[in-house]
Amino acid sequence: MRLAQAKLARGTECFLTIPAQSFNIIKPKDIAWVERHLTPHPVKIYLDPIHLSKPERSGLRICYLYKSCTLLSRTKSNMGKKLAGWLAGWQMIEITTGHSAPITNPDIVSSLLLSL
Repeated sequence: MRLAQAKLARGTECFLTIPAQSFNIIKPKDIAWVERHLTPHPVKIYLDPIHLSKPERSGLRICYLYKSCTLLSRTKSNMGKKLAGWLAGWQMIEITTGHSAPITNPDIVSSLLLSL
């Protein structure tokens, strides 16, 4: 269904932008900032396979930060969370916030990242 909604933007098939309020951003200053930076999202990023130049993990720690999105009016399954739960050795940290945590809750996100 989402692919059917894609449109051409500058010659590239894209998903068009949606209003900042769709991400539960409510402060006028934050809405204005987000809307200035929104760009169409190329469809191919979801369709083209990736090719890793190094083996998976390569000895690096992996931490998956996921949001429970208690602030969203609609809920969606979090496929990233499910995938991370299946992979051995992944540290999972849940934050209770909306989709745009770096904008709406920068203190939570920055503290978490600094702690890692």
